[in-house]
Amino acid sequence: MKKISVIILFSTINIYSQNNFQKNIDGKWKLEKVYDKSTFLNFGKYLKILGNEIHFYNLVNGIETKETVIKFYYIDYTDGYYHNKDSQQLIKLENGEVWELRLGIINNETRLIFDLKITEEGYYLVTADDRGIIRDPKERKEALEGEINTYYIKYN
Repeated sequence: MKKISVIILFSTINIYSQNNFQKNIDGKWKLEKVYDKSTFLNFGKYLKILGNEIHFYNLVNGIETKETVIKFYYIDYTDGYYHNKDSQQLIKLENGEVWELRLGIINNETRLIFDLKITEEGYYLVTADDRGIIRDPKERKEALEGEINTYYIKYN
């Protein structure tokens, strides 16, 4: 009986966190930086998330153009790997790619960060932080810039 109660409790917490994350990412976002990781995604200048769809688009004279709609579903993880489920969520796209979406406030901006975790072919991607061995401050800063993932900022 205890095992069933614990499973129900963890499932409820996970669903609550997932719903909270979904509420936080719903809305419009503006592209700030693209980091190409060889994906089929064509990041538009703007995006809006509506339910289980990401709408990438551009604006011309205030009118949305070149809209691309990508359907996805949230991956339910219960392995305890992710500590803050209110600000991180894995999603799986139609083509099999798995992305981690993260919310963060950096430099007084609310950022929605895209990080590719599994490619369309099923390869896992891992980011290695090797800046610690770079002594020159200028080179270290350049290395940091190269590690920043694609991200959008909240747009009204």
